[in-house]
Amino acid sequence: MGLIEDLLREDNEIRVLNDSTFRSEGEAFLFILYTCLNFNPTWRQSELSDIVMLSKKKNILKGIDTSVAIKRFFSIQSSFGIHEPTKLAIGYLSSDSKAAIFICCLDFTLRFTKQLEGRSRYIDYLIQELKLDNKTSMLIAEIFRTKYL
Repeated sequence: MGLIEDLLREDNEIRVLNDSTFRSEGEAFLFILYTCLNFNPTWRQSELSDIVMLSKKKNILKGIDTSVAIKRFFSIQSSFGIHEPTKLAIGYLSSDSKAAIFICCLDFTLRFTKQLEGRSRYIDYLIQELKLDNKTSMLIAEIFRTKYL
């Protein structure tokens, strides 16, 4: 049985959204990565697997049990949607982590979201919520334009 089936099967309900919802900056970072899937209406197990693989490479995500965290995130999203928890998660991030998460999310979004409108909406949402300065976001976006277009 895959992780998606586990998410649907298990009771991992989070009842309160507060400062202890995320246990670390790394877990908040991972939650924001997870939100990338929500802007792709046809996400599959492979995208979730890519997040798990990335978590083994990023220092900020070391020591986090990705499967357990993603089950919690599924519950958070089911109970609260993605906007409020994302704002809370962003509050955990340092300015360096904000640029790094934007890069990771941009990469995931461009690779996995085929609908141009969904991509644009999510990227605009991230820029707004992360409060990245225009120079930083434009530089990162230009690098990805070169990579994917």
